[in-house]
Amino acid sequence: MDQDVSASKKRDGRTASVSGIHSLKDHYLGQLDLVPNLKKLLGTATLVDDCVKSASDYSYSADKYAGDRFRIIGDASAFIDPLFSSGVHLALLGGLTAASTIAASMRGHCSEQEAAEYHHIKVGAAYTRFFLVVMSAYQQIRSQSVDILSDVDEDNFDRAFDIIRPVIQGTADVGQNLTKSDLSKTLEFCQVSPAVWAPVDPEMQAEVSNRFGAELVNPAAPIFKPEELDAIIGSDDEDALNVIKRINARKVVDPIFRGTSSLETEVVKGFVTRLERGNLGLIQVSQQEE
Repeated sequence: MDQDVSASKKRDGRTASVSGIHSLKDHYLGQLDLVPNLKKLLGTATLVDDCVKSASDYSYSADKYAGDRFRIIGDASAFIDPLFSSGVHLALLGGLTAASTIAASMRGHCSEQEAAEYHHIKVGAAYTRFFLVVMSAYQQIRSQSVDILSDVDEDNFDRAFDIIRPVIQGTADVGQNLTKSDLSKTLEFCQVSPAVWAPVDPEMQAEVSNRFGAELVNPAAPIFKPEELDAIIGSDDEDALNVIKRINARKVVDPIFRGTSSLETEVVKGFVTRLERGNLGLIQVSQQEE
């Protein structure tokens, strides 16, 4: 709803009220009357809590994206930025994980608690990844003549990735445990923006692989620490460093662009998504491997 229209309706509500009080809950329920089809879908559902909240900033997130017999998706779960068109992508991803975890719970693939936790973690990880990309872009835009994101030999590299690794691997609670400030500080060390676009071509990558071994350029390998690179590559080997910087950076952001394949390969609490027509749900990794 347009902000001015919403404010006007709230004023009208206070004016019409005998007590002069028109709470946010009153406003919410009044607007709900304007969408009868949605009310029909809600059926006999009732508000669990009398407290209704609203977000005034462009960016926000819920404390939890799932719980006992409910899932939150789309803008109801979180919103990052109005300029990067992230809403549709993240809403569809959230819708798919919601559907698969609901089906998994109903079909006995796992417990409802496990299904809800899977959805919560997957949605949180997806928004965190996109947040990293958006933040890197904004920081670079605001200071175009400077590489905002630090180099691979940043002293705090280890601390930064200790913070972010559980998030990008989808194994951490990204609700209250990781704040916007934490992410902003982490991003300063993740060298996402300049490294992703480092001047690297397939020939350079092949040459580095031949010289230092295929494991160094393997996208599935862990993120390399500064001391590990120092022991393998000289600081004056610019081509090799650019190759590894780019691969390291893409380990952070690439899952955004893998589409549904990341749901079938990224393990969360021992489960991956089963994207099988007629048998949508979750599957334990051990069962998948068999």
